[in-house]
Amino acid sequence: MNNQINNYYTYSKKYSNIFKKKMCLFFDHTTCNEEIIRSHTIQKRRSLERIAIDGHVYGFSQTKKIDLSSSPLSLQKISINDASTFYGFCKKHDNELFDVIDNFDYVPSIQQAFLLTYRTLIRELYTKNAATSTESIMNEIVNNFPNFVGRSNFEKILKAHQIGMKMGLLHSYYVVDEMFKKLVRKDFNSLQYFVVELKTFPEIMVSGSFMPEYDYFKCKIQDLIENKELGWLALNVFADSSKGIISFTWQENPIIEKFLISLIKSNDMINKIVELAFTNIENVFFSLEWWNNLSITRKSRIEKMVHDCDHYDSKTGMYIGIRNNNLHFVDWDVIKTHSNNSNIMKLLDT
Repeated sequence: MNNQINNYYTYSKKYSNIFKKKMCLFFDHTTCNEEIIRSHTIQKRRSLERIAIDGHVYGFSQTKKIDLSSSPLSLQKISINDASTFYGFCKKHDNELFDVIDNFDYVPSIQQAFLLTYRTLIRELYTKNAATSTESIMNEIVNNFPNFVGRSNFEKILKAHQIGMKMGLLHSYYVVDEMFKKLVRKDFNSLQYFVVELKTFPEIMVSGSFMPEYDYFKCKIQDLIENKELGWLALNVFADSSKGIISFTWQENPIIEKFLISLIKSNDMINKIVELAFTNIENVFFSLEWWNNLSITRKSRIEKMVHDCDHYDSKTGMYIGIRNNNLHFVDWDVIKTHSNNSNIMKLLDT
């Protein structure tokens, strides 16, 4: 038993240390300083502090114990000093690059939308790079527990996950490299945005990106294996000094435009966005009070969304990445919506 506990501690420490590696991912290291800081993809002062109780929020994070029977993610109480942070920028670049979104209300200007997206994508790159680096640790864990029930199936799932992470990492490098080139040239105009302004501050804060496979009409819009160029979509939910904000951003792409139009046309768009966040993004944090007031049914649905990470039902093979639970999770009144995409604007104006 003591050996087992020691193994958990050793593997957990190795695993967590990979996600604490310090580097500046600005790509132009000639202008970096030596101090790598923890960057908040969801701002602490304007956003996380609004939903915190005693300086803490909830989130689904990596379990502190690594074993073969537990879920990789568990509900945890997290300090706002740690929530949404990663060691992906030096102090100079973090302060200089993101001043316009950290210290000013979100309009959005095209520059604000671009920088919000850039930081989101950098964190995705950092996390995917770290997750790929954990392969040797996970393989070592499997080898040290040769006789556990379901080993064969676990190994297949693990291998598929590792292959998917490597593919995702390559795609992230490509996307971030393209974004960096545009950033250097201050060429922001190819970025599209769809922004929803909220009357209240949202109880859920989000920062991440994903590649939609189906739209809300249940049409497959891209194949994540076969398609060489994949459309991606960044989703950020946060607050500034006076309002809540839901921000979708993407590089011009008819696939993403089709997805968002289907979302806007769907019933109860706001609650579908909440479902979308829990289904597709790990970097999600929420109010303790909000979570505690949810019904058992709503909590269990959210937990299922978080843990169905392959987005396909294992029994039926049906795609479950797009949810139509028809459950009410939040009451967020919309002040207005706006976009720089002409087709979405036409839809919003009707």
